[in-house]
Amino acid sequence: MSSEEHYGVQALPELYKTWATTGMVANIGTRIVEVGYGKLVLEAHFTGESHGFPTSNGTIVHGGAIATLATKRWPRWRSLSLRRARRR
Repeated sequence: MSSEEHYGVQALPELYKTWATTGMVANIGTRIVEVGYGKLVLEAHFTGESHGFPTSNGTIVHGGAIATLATKRWPRWRSLSLRRARRR
């Protein structure tokens, strides 16, 4: 990592290793695919057995599991930016 990299870009991969070992994040098998300034790409492993329910059209993944992937990372990512900004 260069010293020019944003603090969140440097810190997030290591922090995420801890976050991804517990709770819903661990349950859906979330991992970082790509991280950069202003960009975070996550991947999850949703299964019908673990995260879905049957419907007349087949099994669908529960929206709460999808929302976890979409929203749970934002507050932590944002707090990294704010913590670093306060240190300057």
